[in-house]
Amino acid sequence: MTWLLQVVDLHKRYGPGCPACAELTGPRQGRSQCPRCGTVHACVAANFSLQAGEVLGIVGESGSGKSTLLQMVNLSLPADQGQILYQPPESGAAVDLCQMNGYSARHFRNDRLGIVHQRPELGLNMHFSVGGNVAEKLLLAEWRHVGRIRARTSELMRQTELPPERIDDEPHTFSGGMLQRVQIAKALASRPSLLLLDEVTSGLDLSVQARVLDLIRRIQWEEQITMLLVSHDLGVIRQLARRTIVMKNGQIVESGLTDQIMEDPQHPYTQLLVSSAL
Repeated sequence: MTWLLQVVDLHKRYGPGCPACAELTGPRQGRSQCPRCGTVHACVAANFSLQAGEVLGIVGESGSGKSTLLQMVNLSLPADQGQILYQPPESGAAVDLCQMNGYSARHFRNDRLGIVHQRPELGLNMHFSVGGNVAEKLLLAEWRHVGRIRARTSELMRQTELPPERIDDEPHTFSGGMLQRVQIAKALASRPSLLLLDEVTSGLDLSVQARVLDLIRRIQWEEQITMLLVSHDLGVIRQLARRTIVMKNGQIVESGLTDQIMEDPQHPYTQLLVSSAL
């Protein structure tokens, strides 16, 4: 199995930093903000690889840095240091996404990446119809034929178990679970290489959550699409991810096969997460 994405020594901080930051922040100190200079170290020296067709989970409490890491991979947040290497499935020439200019980054994000946010209003234009939201993604990916765009939208609605006859309905007429399906349809529109999932079931009723997870599992199996999944819920991670990264205070404290981490966690923080989920 070949890798699709490699993250190398990735950093993101908010503030000037100082010589004491490394000593005064991190999981051992239980904080990501330096008490001396006030700098927040949202992500420190993150390293991982993502294989083609794999689902990789990132788990941690609020403020652990998992969403910051996802935003950097989505190229919506610039990294301060490090590399995000992408190896296109159709060729062996890897590119560093951190070195792309603004135009190239936007084109890559619209063509090769899809993202599903925790809150639908972050991923959808609530003033557009459902079809208009999917069409927006396709237009950004340089689709121009109206008939093809509408046909692709109807296909995606069927794939995500949305009634195609509601293609012209507005998002506010849909339930929370259905809005997540609209987001998934939009994210899949340009047939991306990588799907980013940010707390996609948070806030949903358990029965709705189960149906959304079943949908994601089915799409991953059918499309063999690579996914990066962020969640604070170990149950969600266990259902979807083959491998898992555990983050705390901006740093990766443990990584490995999901089953191994769940059954034999090594880091005290991971042990606490697992025991609290039981």
